[in-house]
Amino acid sequence: MARSKRRPPDPPPAGAAGQTAGLFVAFLVASFVVYWPALTGPFVSDDSIYLNLNPWVQEASVENVVGFFHPTSSNNLVTANYSPVHLLGHMAQWAVFGENTLGYHVTSLVLHALVGALFALLLARSGAPPVAAAGGAAIFLFHPASGEVACWISQLK
Repeated sequence: MARSKRRPPDPPPAGAAGQTAGLFVAFLVASFVVYWPALTGPFVSDDSIYLNLNPWVQEASVENVVGFFHPTSSNNLVTANYSPVHLLGHMAQWAVFGENTLGYHVTSLVLHALVGALFALLLARSGAPPVAAAGGAAIFLFHPASGEVACWISQLK
């Protein structure tokens, strides 16, 4: 029985990187327009548990970083969620922004726009027409459930 050889994927079309970068910029601008009211929002809901009441995130130390990777450490039990990369991201943000929530919201919007542009690229590489790929990514980006990304700082993950 002969094995069939898998065909390697087609290379990305010429200009795909530029188109993705352009879509990222468009999504970023649109995200700031849509989510503008949330940019000055305070810590809400789980934000307190993950950030402003979490001493392990507020002190950047080797001991705290190691604790994030131990599932039963106090560092993880306070959030009741084992997510070391997520907590490291919050630790880095706390070191830069402290209690100023604007920086957290801006970071979330930039990452959300980037994910939207990459999702459009994935849809296009999967065979969707470019307009449909961009439209599908825009639905992902601006669906009401995505409001948590901009409004809840703890949704960095």
